Amino acid sequence: MKPRLWVILLAGMCIRTAGLQAQGNLVYAVDTQKSLYQVDLTTATTTFIGTNANLLEGLALSPTGQLFGTDVSGYLYRVNRTNGATTLIGNAQLGDIEALRFMGKTLLAFPNIGGTGKIYSLDTSTAKATAVMTTKFVLGGIHAMAIAADKSILISASLDRSGQLTYHSLYSIDLTSGNVTFIGNMDIGTNVSLGAMDFDRSRQLFGLDQNGNEWIINPTTAAVTLIGNTGGNFWLDMSTGAQPLSPVN
Repeated sequence: MKPRLWVILLAGMCIRTAGLQAQGNLVYAVDTQKSLYQVDLTTATTTFIGTNANLLEGLALSPTGQLFGTDVSGYLYRVNRTNGATTLIGNAQLGDIEALRFMGKTLLAFPNIGGTGKIYSLDTSTAKATAVMTTKFVLGGIHAMAIAADKSILISASLDRSGQLTYHSLYSIDLTSGNVTFIGNMDIGTNVSLGAMDFDRSRQLFGLDQNGNEWIINPTTAAVTLIGNTGGNFWLDMSTGAQPLSPVN
């Protein structure tokens, strides 16, 4: 290869690498203003994408890159990642769904209403809900979900194990046995809701709260580290699309 050509190719590689680095650790997130954003988890900064016609409580990015959302009435939507517009798919008939996440190719929904502990799969073409697991979680008030590992999830819930109202209690749930483990209350403020939580692709757990604060969350202790404030948004959910390192069907 001629020296001049090698220099040109090397420069091109550097430009592409710099471009990838400049993209940052980006996730999709929705707030109470019916708006879709990209949030850079490295800097706690936001980029407004667009406003949708529906107040989305749950948000999930599929392995193929399609974004889905659910609202307080249990309706499932496709969400346009370019402008935030929503397209109705159907009603899952589960009421308020704030915890929505893909485990592999399966869209899981954990309804906010407590008492049953049932987790459902949603058909992404019809919104039909099918119960796939009955957990031993009966406290209710489920605000966010993250896929911790194959057959294991984390949730942010309203109540701690004693029934105390927190809006940010962290639990893990084994989807094989249904067993529930209380991890702890996240120290993000009194009665502050953590409605958005997900792992990034490096398997670090992040959360966004009702005051716009971004946190790194220790998934084994519930300890938190403040990254910064995104601008005061009341965040309802976020999704990175990241999956566990172990294979998930």
